[in-house]
Amino acid sequence: MPYELFGCRLQSPVIAGSSPLSLDAEAMLALHRAGAGAVVTKNLCLPVRRNPYHYMRLSEGDTLINCERALDYSRERWLAEEIPAAAAGGVVVIANIGISREMITDTAERLEAAGAAMVECVSYRADWLVEVVEKVRGQTKLPILAKLSPNYREIAAVAEACRSAGADGFTVGDSIGPVMRIDIETGRPFSGGAEGLGWMSGAALKPFAVRNVVEVRRRFPGTPIIGMGGVTTSDDCIEMMMAGADLAGVCSALVTRGIQIISEMNDGIACYLRRHGLRDIGEIRGVVHRYLPPADTDRGMHVRIDGERCTRCDQCVRSCVYGAISVDPQSRLLRFDPDRCSGCGMCLNRCDALYEE
Repeated sequence: MPYELFGCRLQSPVIAGSSPLSLDAEAMLALHRAGAGAVVTKNLCLPVRRNPYHYMRLSEGDTLINCERALDYSRERWLAEEIPAAAAGGVVVIANIGISREMITDTAERLEAAGAAMVECVSYRADWLVEVVEKVRGQTKLPILAKLSPNYREIAAVAEACRSAGADGFTVGDSIGPVMRIDIETGRPFSGGAEGLGWMSGAALKPFAVRNVVEVRRRFPGTPIIGMGGVTTSDDCIEMMMAGADLAGVCSALVTRGIQIISEMNDGIACYLRRHGLRDIGEIRGVVHRYLPPADTDRGMHVRIDGERCTRCDQCVRSCVYGAISVDPQSRLLRFDPDRCSGCGMCLNRCDALYEE
């Protein structure tokens, strides 16, 4: 299946985001061979120095806390060697730069000659991101993706400001923080960062990311969007696309599960399309927008119980805080009281024997 972003042909809809696994050309080529449609560099504006020990720690499941704040190689080496080598090997290189306007210097104006296909601007402060986009737009004609952090309160408004400043599209999703975890055996913080703080990424962020993709797509119906944040499986990729993303970005899962998950995601997306008789991802892109009810809509619900599938585990009874599901003391059959049901839907998540009419 052919994919494109700003006229660049991509081998897949899965983008390898900026991470320790894009530390140089060799690593980026490995991600390309694993099936990544494009690869985002580490932030080229960071200094070269040793990161603190324990700068990446697993929190729960596929969720990471990291405090990585440095490059392995200098910006000059990236521009002279790493980006050219990756591009020569077929990688569609997205150069990640930013944090503040002052840190850009002349980086952006040299990216096209180095072989970068596009630029991704990043900052954890919304006002700084707009300034970064504006400065980069003044230095290059390359397409610009503004990377929108879940830390931004009004993400659609920030996207609007970035678009006005010169952004051509968006990467919707980034790590969130600062956050902290404590090892209860030692009393020490998980992270080796300053004051024990780090930034959280991975599976726990997906609900934030999906909501933000929906918001940005609603504001910009035709603007390219890479949706990322918690993408771990092909199902997550599909969910991002249904929210409105053109492509799905993966980052933390590459660290927690290995880069082979890219090909697994590509295969899973292809299988999903075949199973549903779809030609390409364009047929599912933004599909959720057809079903978004107004904020004040109460559509109600009525739960039915499939007696043949019910195993009498009583999970649904225990999960219903309103007492709408109970067990008949004589027949031991489940009963549903629609007058007591609030429509929370928790029972449907707990048991396959329940379904909604």
